[in-house]
Amino acid sequence: GLMHLHKREYDKAERYFLKYGELGEKTAKSISRADLALIPLSQGKYNLALKILGQGIAADELDKLHLQQVMKYEQVANIHVEKKEFGRAMQYGQRMVSLVAQVYPEILPVVKPVYGYFLVKAGELDSAQKISDEVGEALKDKSDTEKSLWYFLRFTIKYARGDMDQALKEIGEQAEREKNDLKIRYWLAVTYLESDMIGEAVQGPLKGAKLEYLPALHTVWADWKAQHPDTVAIKKGFVGPLDPYSYYYKNADLGVLGESRFDERVYPKGY
Repeated sequence: GLMHLHKREYDKAERYFLKYGELGEKTAKSISRADLALIPLSQGKYNLALKILGQGIAADELDKLHLQQVMKYEQVANIHVEKKEFGRAMQYGQRMVSLVAQVYPEILPVVKPVYGYFLVKAGELDSAQKISDEVGEALKDKSDTEKSLWYFLRFTIKYARGDMDQALKEIGEQAEREKNDLKIRYWLAVTYLESDMIGEAVQGPLKGAKLEYLPALHTVWADWKAQHPDTVAIKKGFVGPLDPYSYYYKNADLGVLGESRFDERVYPKGY
């Protein structure tokens, strides 16, 4: 079923997922429901995926399949993150943690970092840091494998704070420990690509060399003019009274290729 899903053969994927659910065991039926939600999810049909998972959570609750219920809570929270509904993501993250605390308290330190990730996505970095500190204390004598999600939470907090130097160090060390984890490799690549923010060469003969930081000011023309009334600006690009870039100024597109990472807190052409 998963192979057909990756090939975008959705009808065949559904047939195999349903066949797996017909094995008779409650756990098999639960896993089948979670897999069926992947079909609309992979097509961007988030609401339909949420509906299927909601039905699955209700069934898991009746059947007392708590672990499957926890996993579906995480799936739902991740979908809400994709929809940028961070409040809803945190709600399901809280439900996930509460259920684990009731039925599987021994794995709580392993699950909490997942909730911490949802807090990071919601911009609640101080709360995420508090969870990271608590989990770090609980896992201090555990193996690196058990600490994997905590390591990733530490990275995401530093990344979200813009501390790219430390974020790169965190994800680089984790990539060395978990060489076969493609998610970690992906985030290592992303952080390398954005590491120009730290002004340090990461590859080549000048690796480790740092640029000198020079002050700069992002502002609007009116504020600048108020502070520096003698400033003049060049009016260029006009063809008679027309500016050929007028359309570019009015829309949110950036450059030729557009932006690779969107942050709704700042309008793309806000400075």
